[in-house]
Amino acid sequence: MIRLFKVSELLENIKITLSENFPVVDVYGEIGEVNANSKSGHIYFNLKEDKNVISCAVWKNNADKLKDAIAEGRQVKIRGRVLSYPTNSKFYINVAAITADGLGESLKNLSALKEKLTAEGLFLDSYKKPIAKYPKSIGLITSIDGDVINDIKTTLGSSFPCKIYLYDVPVQGTDSVNKIIAALEYFDSLNKNIPDFLIIARGGGSAEDLFHYNDETLVRTIFKVKIPIIMAVGHDPDSSLADLAADKSVATPTASVAFLGNNLELQEDLKVIKEHLGYLTQRKLSDLSRNLTNSAKLLKTPIDVIKNQEAKIFYLLAKQRQVVNHTFERYKSSLNIYEYKIDGMLQQVLNNISRYRQKVDFFLSQTQQKMIHTLANYEAKTAVFASKVNNFAMNIKASEQKLFYLSRMLESLSFKETLKRGFSVVSQQGKIVKSVQSFEADKEFEIEFFDGKKSINK
Repeated sequence: MIRLFKVSELLENIKITLSENFPVVDVYGEIGEVNANSKSGHIYFNLKEDKNVISCAVWKNNADKLKDAIAEGRQVKIRGRVLSYPTNSKFYINVAAITADGLGESLKNLSALKEKLTAEGLFLDSYKKPIAKYPKSIGLITSIDGDVINDIKTTLGSSFPCKIYLYDVPVQGTDSVNKIIAALEYFDSLNKNIPDFLIIARGGGSAEDLFHYNDETLVRTIFKVKIPIIMAVGHDPDSSLADLAADKSVATPTASVAFLGNNLELQEDLKVIKEHLGYLTQRKLSDLSRNLTNSAKLLKTPIDVIKNQEAKIFYLLAKQRQVVNHTFERYKSSLNIYEYKIDGMLQQVLNNISRYRQKVDFFLSQTQQKMIHTLANYEAKTAVFASKVNNFAMNIKASEQKLFYLSRMLESLSFKETLKRGFSVVSQQGKIVKSVQSFEADKEFEIEFFDGKKSINK
């Protein structure tokens, strides 16, 4: 006949059976998640082998002498008694001694993988892609059931509203890695509506839960995706390999968007850009004006050129006369004999002068045409540059008008402006009441208007 137990009786029998059959045991395994209770002084940890896990406890009287041997990822041999809790069916090992035996197999594999990926350059800063400070859209890879989505929406709503593309994935468990990889490959394959950056987020977890983020395929996928990636997985001080491969790593989902600029910062940045453009334009105009002035100084007017040529002609004529006079004085005594020669020489001189004058006239004509053509080119280039400057000024004015319009639009959509249109916000215990079902009628609540808040006591 099968005996009928009360729950307490069955638990007591289990406790006795464990104590009698396992009075002292030696167990070999790898230390998992460690939790040192600062108030009680006890230390709790898991001892694991592959996927098999057993709970362990070190009571306060042994904690001081054993605490140095307890480290996550360490391979150990423990000695203790197998006990059960008096009010439930859970059992544990009450640890009395611990002998360390080096790093656990999982940490050895992780260390080897980290060295391998580091040697390949997957964690170098030179490969990190910049994160947009003013994104138009964000791709969020997380579970739809968690608080991550609301945390990120709340933070974005108070700083820089933008569009969020959500890809729902499990964030823990053996299948989570494959789902996250599929999400990354989906975003990376987009030809339009491409987010400015991606966020992989979850709200913390145990060391075992977060160990999946050391998967080699996941790390390599994060590295090769063209879109910048932010890892926002709450973790202990030691970063996962996914954190090292990502373009940015933060401790919480909220921190993944807290760094974004707000509307005031955007206006300040646009103001700085506008001032810089104005400075560059003014400097360019000044340089051009100075160049035109210097070029004008180097040019001579056609009148100056003609005067210079006339002076040269007069000089040559004077020299020619001197030659003639000298020759005449020298041969004055034989003037009659050489008169016909002198006439020929004079005629030749006159002919030479005529030919030289023709050459001078032709040179002056060519020079004048070149000067006119050069001045026309300068005037045309100056007109084109003036047109470009005018168009640039019109573009700046159009940008200012567009900025003013966007600023007015943002102002009209702000939280305070919405309240001024007759809306109000009801909250209880610091949380916004979003529906009738979530309103607790027996508790104090607060109503916020555009000009203040009012508490209602029940």
